[in-house]
Amino acid sequence: MKKAGAIATRLGVHSDTIRDWADLFEEFFSEGARRGAGIRRVFSLEDEVILNTVCELRKQNVEFEEIRARLTNGERIEALPVINEPVPPDSAIELFGKIKILEATIEQKNELIAELRAEIEAERRRTEQAIERAHSMPPQEVIALHRKIAVLEYQLEQIQSQRDDKQEMSDQ
Repeated sequence: MKKAGAIATRLGVHSDTIRDWADLFEEFFSEGARRGAGIRRVFSLEDEVILNTVCELRKQNVEFEEIRARLTNGERIEALPVINEPVPPDSAIELFGKIKILEATIEQKNELIAELRAEIEAERRRTEQAIERAHSMPPQEVIALHRKIAVLEYQLEQIQSQRDDKQEMSDQ
């Protein structure tokens, strides 16, 4: 739960503007954000998202009635502005350690990518060479290779058929 001033700072508007919007679009806000809720209003995360939506739409010069219609239809701009707050020293050290681990992981992944690219390039060259050899073969050799391939394909089909028959027998 946040107060109007904290949300105003985050959205870059005056805290009175936050309270005015909460009054103007009262039906969309939690009880704690409404006028008369207590000494100070407190805004939930959903309230903050609604205020962010109003703020972003106003930046686009959208009229209040149109904003009301969009809110009624469920439109919400959930990407809240980033809060630039100082990081406590202990958290900064922890974050630094995590960043170093991530940097090392990225470096490892980049090395792996480079290796894979080199392997792909080598395979591409081998394939091009094989294609060149195939194109330079005498037609009789090509025909003989096609016959051998056909025989091998037939033998493979026979083996697969036998394997399927054995599987059917074992299933019964």
